Amino acid sequence: SRCGTTNSTNTKQANMAAALRIVEPVMFALVLVLAVALVPSVSAAASRVAPETVEKREAALRIQDTFRAHGIKPDNATAKPAAPSVGAEFHCDVSGQGPSATVPTSVHKLKIGDINVVAALGDSITAGFGAKSTNIFNVLSLPEWPGISWSIGGDDEFETQITLPNTLKKYNPNVYGASTGKTSAGKTDEDLRLNVAISGAKARGMPAQAHTLVEKLNADANVDINNDWVLVTVWIGGNDFCQWCSDGSGLSEPTKFAEFMEETLDILVQGIPHVYINMVSIVDVTELAGVGGLSCNLVQEVVCPCTRKGAETLYETEQLVKETSVLLRQMTMQSKFHTNQAEVQYQPFYELTHVPTDSKGNADMSYFAPDCFHFTTKAHAAAATALWNNLLQCPSEKYPEWHVNEDFDCPKHEYLPTNTNC
Repeated sequence: SRCGTTNSTNTKQANMAAALRIVEPVMFALVLVLAVALVPSVSAAASRVAPETVEKREAALRIQDTFRAHGIKPDNATAKPAAPSVGAEFHCDVSGQGPSATVPTSVHKLKIGDINVVAALGDSITAGFGAKSTNIFNVLSLPEWPGISWSIGGDDEFETQITLPNTLKKYNPNVYGASTGKTSAGKTDEDLRLNVAISGAKARGMPAQAHTLVEKLNADANVDINNDWVLVTVWIGGNDFCQWCSDGSGLSEPTKFAEFMEETLDILVQGIPHVYINMVSIVDVTELAGVGGLSCNLVQEVVCPCTRKGAETLYETEQLVKETSVLLRQMTMQSKFHTNQAEVQYQPFYELTHVPTDSKGNADMSYFAPDCFHFTTKAHAAAATALWNNLLQCPSEKYPEWHVNEDFDCPKHEYLPTNTNC
């Protein structure tokens, strides 16, 4: 009996061994197939990290290495209080500026309250980079506060943080698209909503941002793409002219810059059925040359080297900014950017703006993050005020500068100014 059982057991073991010899190669093949199939997914996920973000991270690492070489460490880095929110009492009469009884069919009959959706393209300033950072090492961890961004932030309300969306909400409480909260460079948090700005971006990357925005607008259930009026703010150039002297690409040369921006505006105008676009002027980065001490100089040598290479390069940079500004203004005057369904307005308030100074004539650091480059909440509020004032002014009346304690204007025209209705 035991012999029969032993023979039966041996037979079963032999059959199992034979089966395993067949199954193992099959299982190995399946695992191999799955592994190969997953590789493109992993590569695709990695490729979604914008090259601008990669450059930003690499720059942060270089700055940290430089700091260590100079004996600057987190425990001895100069700290500053977190910048407070900057709001104001809203004193404008909103009557007559609320949403129209019927949706306007022409941009020339567009009231402030008719804006249903806000969006923004840009770089780290629009992303809210470093806006509430308290020391340089916090900045180097690449934090972003898109909720307080001057042109697209939606945190709090006007009385506690002045932003363009918080102002628009006074006329249309249901305006959609503003970014909120805090994130870090490179992350695509849903709270970003229609803020597609990327830290480290340059003009060459703006067409891609425009495509992204059009895709998001079409995919967002909160947007009626065929009927909603969309206000888009576009601002770029700081990284281009901070780094033109060292990147060797030639892609920030004035003509190329203008070409990239024209392509960007074409994509927006063709992809958004009803759109009003703020094309904001370039900031003169040479103003940064006199900002800050040792830490700031070390940072600027990495992120804005063209302001630290001597008088000749500084002069060339200033001239490039001026030449590009002229081309940008001329480009936006083309008739294709002034139709019944689309209006592009060049907002020039940065053209003649200077770094604000304190009582001693030094740069007022309350406007700057600890890296002496990015905006604090105070600077975001100032930029939002200047943008709002430009938005309300007819093309021939627009202020080419912002100044400290600039008044917050109230609408003087029934409709948002265009080249046609002014």
